[in-house]
Formats: sequence, C-alpha cells, structure tokens
Amino acid sequence: MADSTQSASPQPPSSDNASDKATAGSSVSSDDNISFKTARSVIQEDAAETASEPGLVAQVEQLRVDTPIPEISHWSSDSSSEEGNAPVPMARTRRPVPRVTAPEPEPEREFPIAVTSFIGNPRPRPDHQTQLSCVVFSAPWLESFLPENCRTTNQKSLKCKAILRFNEECLVQLAQFFCAGCTDPTPAEGFVHRPIMFTRTGMDGLEDGPRRTLMMRFGQLTRSRWNFPEMNATLGGKAEGQIFEVAIPTCGRDECNLTARTMANELINSLLPCIPRLRLATLDLGIFIPTTRVGEHEEDAGWEPSGAEVLVCKLAPDCLSLPVQQVIPDDEDEGEAAASGATETAEDDAEADDEESEGADEDAEADAEADIES
Repeated sequence: MADSTQSASPQPPSSDNASDKATAGSSVSSDDNISFKTARSVIQEDAAETASEPGLVAQVEQLRVDTPIPEISHWSSDSSSEEGNAPVPMARTRRPVPRVTAPEPEPEREFPIAVTSFIGNPRPRPDHQTQLSCVVFSAPWLESFLPENCRTTNQKSLKCKAILRFNEECLVQLAQFFCAGCTDPTPAEGFVHRPIMFTRTGMDGLEDGPRRTLMMRFGQLTRSRWNFPEMNATLGGKAEGQIFEVAIPTCGRDECNLTARTMANELINSLLPCIPRLRLATLDLGIFIPTTRVGEHEEDAGWEPSGAEVLVCKLAPDCLSLPVQQVIPDDEDEGEAAASGATETAEDDAEADDEESEGADEDAEADAEADIES
C-alpha cells in the first residue's frame, strides 16, 4: 500500500515542463488579448536564441525582413489603432455664401396721349344749326397705354376707358355742359362716349387719307375758324397716341343715356358714307365705354397722370365756359409767395436805379451845356 501511494502521488514538474507550460500560458494569454507577433519579432527571437551559434548569425541577417508600418486613416474604425496617437481632423470652414442682388427694374417710360372730343347735341334744332364743341387734352401716360401695346380689343377698350375717365374730370373743370336728352337745361353729370378710333400718331398726326378727312369733317361741325397749330393738335400732331371720339353730355338718367348713345351713333353713321375709300376695319367702332357719372371710378382705378394740358378749346354756345384755376399745393404757397415778393423787390430796385441813372444823365447834360456856353 505504501508503494502504491508513493507511485500515485504527483511528481513536481521538471524545469522543461514548467517552461513549456509557461510558454503555453503566455500564448493563451496573448490570444486572449487578441494580439499577434509580426514576422520581424519572430526573426528577432530566433536570432536571440541562435546568437550563441556563430554560423547561424549570418543566415539570420540575410533572412531579416523589414515590414512596413501600415498607415491607418483617422477615419478608419480599426480597433487596433490607438486613439491617443490618431491625428485630430481639422475643422472644415464653411465658405460664405455670395450675396446676389437682382437689378432694379427700370421705370416705365411715359408718352403723351391726347384725346380729341367732339362734344354737344348733334341733332339740329329749329333755332340754330348743329354746332359741337371741340376740346383736345394731352397727358403723359405709361408706355403700356399706347394702342400698339394692346394685343386684343378688350385690352384696347380697357386702356381707352381709363384715358376717357380721366379726360372727363378735365372736361368738367373747363366748361359746364348740359344734358342733350332733357328738354329743359339740365346740368350734365356724365358723358356717353362713342370712340371712333384709338391709333398711334407718332407726333406726326393722321396720315393723308380717309381717316384724316373724316376728322376734318367733324371739325367743320364746330362752325369756327381753325389755324394750323389747332388743326395739327386735333389730328394728333402733338402726341404719340390719339383717341378720337364723340361725347354726348347727359344728366345720368337711363332714358337720357339711351337717347345720347343713339345721337352719337346717328352722327357717326351720317358722316361715314361721305368719306370715299374709308374702310371700317381701320376704325375702332367696336370699343364700348359704359356710361357713368363723372368721378365714379372703380375700386382699382389704376395708374393716372398728375395733370393734363389743354391743346385746343373751341366751345359751342350750348355750354358755359368756366375759368380754369391753377391749383398750387400748400407747401409751395410760401415758396412761390417769397419768389414773387423777391421779384417785385428786384423790379422796384431796377426802377429806382433807372431813375437815378436818368437824373445823373440830366445833370451831366446840364454841366456839358454850361461848359459849352462858357
């Protein structure tokens, strides 16, 4: 029993076995740490073991291999890279966005557009013959109001309507008209507009032809004398665009409005057959202007000029002329008054200087006469 016990008892490990176990333990621990030996480290260990043997040193030197260090990108997710030694990526600066400014639109140009209106009652009456008034206004309008910029008849009607509505307010400041449909004199509160044509004249007037002859026939109904500037402005020689129309004053009642429109149509239809070679396609008889009271505009009246210029004013006996007063804004009254005062003072000073110079001349003449006598 004793022998069996001694044989069964464990023997202490020898040195060789201990070294093998240590080596095995170290290799296991290295596997646990997920590390590996490079070829260079293996060669170095082999060289250390064989350093005692001089014959193997030369072979180790020949077999030594320099392995390059792998480049590790700082964007890589490799766990073997050391975070402390990894270079910090530089912050990327944002480029400033350039500012883009759109060019300001150029203001729309303005062109003079005139309106030639033949106004009055065209029906002959027992006491006197037909006599119409002729008034020509000119005002600066935007380029979009010129007739060639109107592509459709509807657009042309809208532009013509805006110009005639503005022209109405100028007419009532020039004269007092009376309703053509009432038997008793009744002040007119509106006009029935019957446009004949809305055309581009280009500061040259209507061309020689049937349309010019038609307008001259209307001018003969004013029963007055004409000079060249008046006739030139009436035919469109003072504006880029011109509206030629017949306007019948009315009190605003529906019966009078219907009567006034019938009068305008009868007048135009009576003159059209008298003009040879006149084509209706060259006229704008299809433009219709609704009848409203003067000053009654729609909510969105649109752009209008600041004022108008009277080029021709020939009033018939059936209307009363009104004095046209120039309206001066309040902020300009003091400036104009001071200017007028300064002008008067300058004139007085000039008169005083003239008197003094005349007196000095008389004295000089007297002295000269005295010297001659002496």
